[in-house]
Amino acid sequence: MPEGLPHDIDAEQAVLGAMLIEPGAARRGLAMLRPEDFYPEVTRHIFAAMVAIDAAKGPVDIVTVAAELRKRGWLEDITGEYLAALPSKVPTAAHILRYAAIVHERAVQRKLMALGDKLATDAQAGQAAEEIIADIQCRVTDISQDFADERGAAHIETMADDFYHWHAAEIEKPREVIGARLGIQSIDESLGGLADLDGFVCIKGFSGFGKSKMLRQAAIETAKHAGPVLVYMLEGHPHKWLQDCVGYLSGLSEEKLERGGAKLFEGDDEQRLTEAWAELPRLPLYLTAQTFTIRDIYADAIGLYRKLGPKNKPAAIVVDYLQVMQGESGENLVETIVAACNMLRNLNAETGVPVLTASQITAREGRRAPAWGAIIENTASLLLDIIRGDVNDAHLRNDPDMARQEDECALVAVKQRHGGRRLTMTKLGVDWGAGRFRDLEYREDSKGETPQWYL
Repeated sequence: MPEGLPHDIDAEQAVLGAMLIEPGAARRGLAMLRPEDFYPEVTRHIFAAMVAIDAAKGPVDIVTVAAELRKRGWLEDITGEYLAALPSKVPTAAHILRYAAIVHERAVQRKLMALGDKLATDAQAGQAAEEIIADIQCRVTDISQDFADERGAAHIETMADDFYHWHAAEIEKPREVIGARLGIQSIDESLGGLADLDGFVCIKGFSGFGKSKMLRQAAIETAKHAGPVLVYMLEGHPHKWLQDCVGYLSGLSEEKLERGGAKLFEGDDEQRLTEAWAELPRLPLYLTAQTFTIRDIYADAIGLYRKLGPKNKPAAIVVDYLQVMQGESGENLVETIVAACNMLRNLNAETGVPVLTASQITAREGRRAPAWGAIIENTASLLLDIIRGDVNDAHLRNDPDMARQEDECALVAVKQRHGGRRLTMTKLGVDWGAGRFRDLEYREDSKGETPQWYL
């Protein structure tokens, strides 16, 4: 097989690994893919063995697949070690549809390239143009139909068994925070984390309301508890972002961390700063401050995602912030926002990694919200609004539950397509100097201990 044709070996191995460890994933993979969708011979043979086992009504697992490969004389080419390592290549079997979609997409791209080669060969051979066009149209139609069939409708009966096994396991699981998080305990527990988010999260609010601070808190807490975080900082200097991270980790105010701030130190401030300096470089944070265009952010994130690999898959991608992204030359702001929102959704669809961003799309009282704001609000899967009772609309200022103090705000879920319990409004305490948000009504962590920075 020619080298350099479109394929994604990580996605192919993730599909096979998921199918080996989860019966429901095996059924979904077999329904969506065919052996020829796999590029290298090794993965193609393994999937073909799975197809044969399924046709014989057998269970798909490492033992049955190894036996089928041996029967077909392929086990010499595929070592037992390779087969046994496949389950470790998949971050979670729950995302097999995403992995399978990537594999199928690359297979269709290879078919289109082969069709282009045939078109060139037939034209150079002097075949009649009318015959070439008719043949190409038929072949393109076949490919298009094949592409549609893989994503076509299915009777609910075919999904019922998968749903039963998934749902039975789901309701037995303890409610826990999985993957990316905001670092606000009650919200994270209500959502169950952001690992299964489809699309992107947008945090909105007026200028100076702490959107970037909340994104930074999410990045740090996700890196602490879930894994690598890719951060795209589109404004400011990297040193300032890192300084703010030190402020978050140490709890020291911005004033104490700026030039001449050491003279303001008191108590254990110096020790806390030293500990924060030591902790920061150990966090799996990947900061990019040189990439600004929509296309470059997408390419860089996909490249880093593949470089890190399935075992070290990013837990979140953070873009601060949305309307600073640059589009193609000649695009107006609305066109750029549309392209940016589509890029964020596509980035999540291709990687399965939750994407978090921020935007100033809130209108002050008596003013109309910008047209591009509606695009973001309609596109985001989870839209969170930071509200201050002393600044936002009059009806909010009159709400007795609305945060009014300088060290308080509220986070309102304007839109929530993401799973978990429905969010409404959460009152937050804010340490503006250190850039920390906390739930005023939630003072204990999962172990029943009061977190240090609530004290």
